Amino acid sequence: QTDAVGAIRPAVAEAYDLSIIFGGGFGSAGGTPMANIGLWRNNAFGSMSTGLLGQGASTLVDVLVRMPDGKIAIGGNFSTVGGIFTQSVGLWNGAGYSALGQGIGSGNGVNYTFTMAAGSDNVIYAAGAYDRAGSVILPDGAAKYVGGAWVPFDIDLGPSLPAGTSQIAAIAFAPTGTMYIGGNFAGAAKAASIAQVVNAGRAEA
Repeated sequence: QTDAVGAIRPAVAEAYDLSIIFGGGFGSAGGTPMANIGLWRNNAFGSMSTGLLGQGASTLVDVLVRMPDGKIAIGGNFSTVGGIFTQSVGLWNGAGYSALGQGIGSGNGVNYTFTMAAGSDNVIYAAGAYDRAGSVILPDGAAKYVGGAWVPFDIDLGPSLPAGTSQIAAIAFAPTGTMYIGGNFAGAAKAASIAQVVNAGRAEA
């Protein structure tokens, strides 16, 4: 039981030190003040610096992903992590936060992150309600963070749905490294809302 004041999202990850990190939209847990993200360690709640802020009452964490190197990737609707400017995404290394480039967002201010995943090479993949990463346009609301920059996710979700409604809602990797995605799209998949992507971008027909 988190005993959090606010809303806990299904955003939970185990850190490298076995502490449990959880996110959502809340201001405290177990009487400990925190800003939308916190941890459980040694049978006690703890804050994580100044947390995530910047979007008022709409600020929240949607997803947490533990990367192969032990860092925690964070996605949601926020504009600062630990006082550092970033849009929608950030990184926790166990002691502090860092930005992931200029972040990812949209021109209409809706920046929710639906899903994130990390490849074995620590490349971060994210998808959500956004259309750009800095000046880079994301036609399908999805991007990967590699070499210190966000680049479009190289997959066409297809024109069969009304403009702006195609969305990737889930990304997962099999032990073989094959990526699977699901969501609201047709694209080149054999079945609606199911696609198999190999080598981070090629849709298999």
